[in-house]
Amino acid sequence: MKKGIILLAVIALHHFTVLAQGVNNTGHFILSGKVNGRNTGLIWLSYIDKNGKEVKDTTYLKKGAFAFKGYVSGPISAILLGRTKSRSSDDPNFTELFLEPGKMQIMLSENDFKSFKMTGSNTQTDMTLLRNQKS
Repeated sequence: MKKGIILLAVIALHHFTVLAQGVNNTGHFILSGKVNGRNTGLIWLSYIDKNGKEVKDTTYLKKGAFAFKGYVSGPISAILLGRTKSRSSDDPNFTELFLEPGKMQIMLSENDFKSFKMTGSNTQTDMTLLRNQKS
């Protein structure tokens, strides 16, 4: 019970922090990241943009680093893919995350995308806290 109350307080605090900082009216985001264990190749990002259209974007890894830019209307679920071995969501180079307007950073490991570390997305932070409470 105490953990549930603490989780709700943390989520509320994050949302009030976002409101206090103001909203990015343009909806512009930048997701930059690094894939440990891989230096080159492609990485894919799929999401719904602020106009309601599905975006499937790709970029090249340069020394393991990458960046995506786009526009979203608010927090939105997205899919990030590396060099997948199957078309399954269980693939080790597949993960789901939350994008939102602003700058975000993500650290991934080749063959373990689901254990990513991300900063800059309050929604993703809340989701991570919730998942940790469940386990």
